[in-house]
Amino acid sequence: MIPYSKGKNVESYKKQVCIYGFSCEALKLFSKGLKTENEAIEDIEILRFLDMGFKIKMRETKIDSISVDVPDDVARVESFLKSQQE
Repeated sequence: MIPYSKGKNVESYKKQVCIYGFSCEALKLFSKGLKTENEAIEDIEILRFLDMGFKIKMRETKIDSISVDVPDDVARVESFLKSQQE
């Protein structure tokens, strides 16, 4: 649901796993643009690309993932990978 505020609870949702690839030109345009209203509401940078008219491809997957957003998350991933090798 766009826009969606991170502070509200929802009953049904889909987990977002992001793998981005951008051209140099797209990144230049992004960096020159101001934060859009949708981006500000949700605090998700990819929404600026949508608001600027870029096409975004999304795929649904059943594969689970571990979020890596801060340095402390790396240890969780390393622990998970180690457990998979045993």
